[in-house]
Amino acid sequence: MPVDAKATERILAQAKVTIEFLAAELDSGRVTSRGLVEEALARIADPEGEGARSFRRVYDVSARDAADAQDKLRKAGYRPSPLAGLPVSVKDLFDVAGERTLAGSKALDDAPPAAGDAAIVARLKAAGAVILGSTNMTEFAFSGVGINPHYGTPGNPWDRSRIPGGSSSGAAVAVADGQGVVAIGTDTGGSVRNPASACGIVGLKPTYGLVSRRGVFPLSFTLDHVGPLARSVADIALMLDATAAHDPDDPGSAPTNARYFGRMLDRGVCDLRIGFVRHFHETDMPAHPETAAALEEAARVLGQGWAGALRRITLPLTLPGIGAAMALVFTATVSELTATLLLLPLGENTLTSRVWQDISTLAFASAAPFAAVLMVLSAAGSWLAVRRFGEAAVGRSG
Repeated sequence: MPVDAKATERILAQAKVTIEFLAAELDSGRVTSRGLVEEALARIADPEGEGARSFRRVYDVSARDAADAQDKLRKAGYRPSPLAGLPVSVKDLFDVAGERTLAGSKALDDAPPAAGDAAIVARLKAAGAVILGSTNMTEFAFSGVGINPHYGTPGNPWDRSRIPGGSSSGAAVAVADGQGVVAIGTDTGGSVRNPASACGIVGLKPTYGLVSRRGVFPLSFTLDHVGPLARSVADIALMLDATAAHDPDDPGSAPTNARYFGRMLDRGVCDLRIGFVRHFHETDMPAHPETAAALEEAARVLGQGWAGALRRITLPLTLPGIGAAMALVFTATVSELTATLLLLPLGENTLTSRVWQDISTLAFASAAPFAAVLMVLSAAGSWLAVRRFGEAAVGRSG
């Protein structure tokens, strides 16, 4: 046990704990990285907690070693970033050198260990972050609910009988439950934002190409984004400072320059125009009264605090049009996931030989009907999208 174990044994559970606060505590010597890591590991291992379901693997030995190394560097006057010495988790889609990337599935049990770290894991380590482990997720990231039939589903921190949202379910629960400070997930159609919202934390889907996807198991290589989950917007900005960078080995990477997102927060939103689409939650798809009230309160605060920032707008979209767009997204996602599954190498074989035997999902018992249904749904989705967009075009021309 570290000397400051009692001082830190509850610090990660405090809702208002931020990267900036913990960095100051570490700088002052009131806490140590080893102490924070020990607390996080204890919370993960707590049999009454959700650690067994929020994490797939815990790197306790390497995490303690990394924490001790960061404590020594800090004593020597070196701190590579505000993240230095802080415990962080990564979704089970990211390669970690020497570990199998399972993507929440049993089908990849025979996959060879990763030869190296994913780009974002390498950047986090370079920033001094301590990688605690890989977090649980929906199988192959294909759901916004967060359920995993193989490894269990972590309970929502506000009501353990409810879902946490997905697919980055373990990441969101880990942050909300103090099993680390921040987490990294992926977002294709809401897989960071959904669980962040459900668990009462902050999640961001960054601009496409801002954060490298090299070393990330893909759901949809044209739609996937890598994004952070944290307890505050300021923490999200600091995470982007550490992880956003151009990667020449990622074909989708943008030519990013250092932007210092943390400093940009001081500018507020005065120079931004924020569109508030009221008809979605009022008439198109009426929201729960509490949700609607929260949206209106947020609009009121933005409108009063930053005059001119908020614009109440109406979008020329109908529910059939939105459905057609969703059909196109679904088609692209399913097609690209299927290609990934069928071509992924597993040792001397490809997943093609194994996927027909024992890949399973919540809804399907084997990959044969799973793949067949995916192809039928893809075709149906394409037909529906073309039909609806065609009708919409005819309606506009008339």
